[in-house]
Amino acid sequence: MKKITLLAILFFISVFANAQLAIESFTLINAETNEDIIELTDGAEINLLELPTTSLNIRANTTDDVGSVSLNISGAMTQNKTENVAPFALYGDLSGDYIPHELLIGAYVLTATPYSGSGLSGTQGTALTIDFSVVEKAHFRPFITTWRTDNPGVSADNQITIPTYPGETYNYTVDWGDGTIS
Repeated sequence: MKKITLLAILFFISVFANAQLAIESFTLINAETNEDIIELTDGAEINLLELPTTSLNIRANTTDDVGSVSLNISGAMTQNKTENVAPFALYGDLSGDYIPHELLIGAYVLTATPYSGSGLSGTQGTALTIDFSVVEKAHFRPFITTWRTDNPGVSADNQITIPTYPGETYNYTVDWGDGTIS
């Protein structure tokens, strides 16, 4: 009876320990500042025009017992990386300073697999795979303002002055309020 109980305990400890060894999530990193931008989730769409930078990296977030991680991205570009020390970054790091990389527009599949030992040795843990896409979508928002044009001594009642910057291109649509649009 004692042998069976001891074997059962060792089996459950082994199963429990392996269940802890896992990739929990992915984070998109600003490689200029080493700050987190967003958590990458399955089906995410990353709009490059909404990011603070295009110098990026991706970190695999793991349980504390991970010794190394195999990171693989495929799609618009491919990269395979073995990381032996946290942070486990797809494009690597130098003592926590993330190495920048620019993601190309397109669809991607990202997989990270944890191992208990360094160099992808030991027990393989629970991998995580997500699909995401990188896009460049401009979101044009109209600028709407109302101006008074009846400022005696400043301008005629049909004029306004809009400050602009040299070298910039502007496209205005003016509704004069009388049915005239120019």
